[in-house]
Amino acid sequence: MNITNLKQEIRTTNANPSYNPLEWKNYKEGSCYVYAINMHINEFLLIGNIIGKQADEKSSDEELIEVLQEEIRFLGAEIQLTTEDSKVEKNEYKICLIRDPRTGYYHFFRQDNNFLWSHKFPQEFPERVDYNGEDSFYYKSFSKRWYFKIRIQ
Repeated sequence: MNITNLKQEIRTTNANPSYNPLEWKNYKEGSCYVYAINMHINEFLLIGNIIGKQADEKSSDEELIEVLQEEIRFLGAEIQLTTEDSKVEKNEYKICLIRDPRTGYYHFFRQDNNFLWSHKFPQEFPERVDYNGEDSFYYKSFSKRWYFKIRIQ
């Protein structure tokens, strides 16, 4: 993993990502995390892999958020906790980190430039999702959720 290339990738990313599944045809290995931060690489990464502090299902909520924020800043972007209904400014977009409190498993969603949410699983194309709907699997299972604004500098 070339850190310089990763830092360049996040700096040149579209700060207002659009939903375009075919854009990811060469990056199918990419995880929900890579997709959420709009980093076009063909690797499955968890929070902290880039900075050597992998956060997994055993990590506490606090550690998960702390390592995420540290890693995004390391890559050269700004990140801040926000709310679901907060507005984004120019050069910003929103991601959502959800977590199952029973298993510790976590997953990311990205708010696209049309204000709808999408996500990606490895080996699959991105897809639209209504993770907030009361009938949604994500709503029922992943009761912990945090929203972040990412600002590309």
